[in-house]
Amino acid sequence: MMNGYAMSAWGWLLMTLGLLGFWALVAVLALALLGAPGQPDQQPQPGAEEIMALRLARGEIDAEEYRQLLLDRGAQHRLVHVPGSPGPSRCPQTVDGGRTGSPAAPPAA
Repeated sequence: MMNGYAMSAWGWLLMTLGLLGFWALVAVLALALLGAPGQPDQQPQPGAEEIMALRLARGEIDAEEYRQLLLDRGAQHRLVHVPGSPGPSRCPQTVDGGRTGSPAAPPAA
């Protein structure tokens, strides 16, 4: 027997809340120390077209080589006008490089 020291409903409630709080604190500390699952530690790698655009911006390749690399990748619809480059180019909004303002057609497969 417990000699009259039985726990009341309030005692059970406080004990339950205390244990839940303790385990929540343990979980938060574990996630903070070990890192949250599913979150990569590094940023996503840039795509090929972004790398080519960066190389063009740094001057590693010229505008014609940039255009040829994009064409080789099949990215004709992404060509934009590069100042100082020969020949017409395609802008994302127009088919004819912005001369008539006609809407862009989807790229041919």
